Amino acid sequence: MNTPTTPSTQLERPTPLLRLVTLRIIPFLLLCWLMAFIDRVNIGFAQLQIKQDLGFGDAIYGLGAGIFFIGYVLFEVPSNIYLEKIGARKTFSRIMICWGATSSLTMLIRTPEHFYIMRFLLGACEAGFFPGLVFYLSCWFPESYRARVISWFFVTSAFSGIVGGMMSGTILHYLDGANGLRGWQWMFMMEGIPSIILGIVAIFYLDDSIDEARWLDAGQKVELKELLRPEVSRKPEKIRFRDLFGDPYVYILAIAYFSLNSGNFGLGFWLPTILKDFGIRDPFMIGMWSAVPYAIGSIGIAIISGSSDRRQERRWHLLACTVFGGLALASLTLHVQAFWLVILQLTVAIAFMYGGMPLFWAVPFKELNTKALAGKIALVSSLGQLGGFAAPYALGLIKAATGRLDTGLIALGALFAAGGVLVWITARSHRQASATFPAQSLASAENPET
Repeated sequence: MNTPTTPSTQLERPTPLLRLVTLRIIPFLLLCWLMAFIDRVNIGFAQLQIKQDLGFGDAIYGLGAGIFFIGYVLFEVPSNIYLEKIGARKTFSRIMICWGATSSLTMLIRTPEHFYIMRFLLGACEAGFFPGLVFYLSCWFPESYRARVISWFFVTSAFSGIVGGMMSGTILHYLDGANGLRGWQWMFMMEGIPSIILGIVAIFYLDDSIDEARWLDAGQKVELKELLRPEVSRKPEKIRFRDLFGDPYVYILAIAYFSLNSGNFGLGFWLPTILKDFGIRDPFMIGMWSAVPYAIGSIGIAIISGSSDRRQERRWHLLACTVFGGLALASLTLHVQAFWLVILQLTVAIAFMYGGMPLFWAVPFKELNTKALAGKIALVSSLGQLGGFAAPYALGLIKAATGRLDTGLIALGALFAAGGVLVWITARSHRQASATFPAQSLASAENPET
């Protein structure tokens, strides 16, 4: 499908106005996304103490870690329907305050049932945040520039592993026992509070529309509206049930995305345990060492993305990421004696596994029937998120039954690689899929008027 030539699609580099909009909006939203990811996965560090304090087994932890995504998937669409009614500013504020409060209140859990409820509520509170962000960006950035902006959120996801690991490890170690509270209780409370603060700030800092932006003068508002005019003028698409659910390729992509999410979240939730099983017992050192693969891996992500952009090629890059990422994940079962080799294995795994995620969203969507396309992409996203539930829970069951993660890591590595192979085999075209197209389509999925 050829993209019509418009002022927005011809834009190759940001104008001074887009740079102004970027500096005003993006740093704040990236900070919010950073805290969302930290609050989502910090349970991986908390369980280093929770399992001993509350008697939780690996299966209980795995189910609790993954049940987050059940709440997330169930409330994703309702959350974004509500966004259309009250605006992005109030929606983001509501989401961040609620998830920050839920994260902090997790410090009060005492039973597995408490644990499951709080994780489910955390997912329900955060539901719709990323699609909401994509929709919000569509109100400020033209299609050709938006994909570049969205890619920064994928990089932030990896960066959260650095910040979250160092922050969580430090709190677990140095505040353990302070005022009668365990380190994991302090961690939940302290890492939830920034999200609450950001939610309050969002009410006053963000604007729902260009017309409300007091930091733009009248001329800049007209110029920005002109950049967005081709997209705003598009007619809404009438979506039929048959068009949305009748394309078999939707389910192929959903399976592939399920595979990618299984690998990423399976490793993310169990990384602290992998380091502990190697012999590192101090939570502070686990936090510090867990940051190293993410820090070095982030450089690898940038290299992979740069290579893909220079060559204007996605399909083979995605295949390489999934195959090498899966092999690196499975190689952790070799139990090498040198610790630096373990860090190298984790670094390679994180670089390829996180590097493959933005490539996935750039590859396959030329292959879908264009009818109800935005809805199809939203369906792929929702179904694929269930991988974040299945993988942590399965790893917990396997470790509870065998005492080791080996079988689960091999299975996750194979599943992750299979996701990339599936996309590579089933793609009916060898041409590059436009990186800007998924960004616009995801935005349209949340706002049919664009």
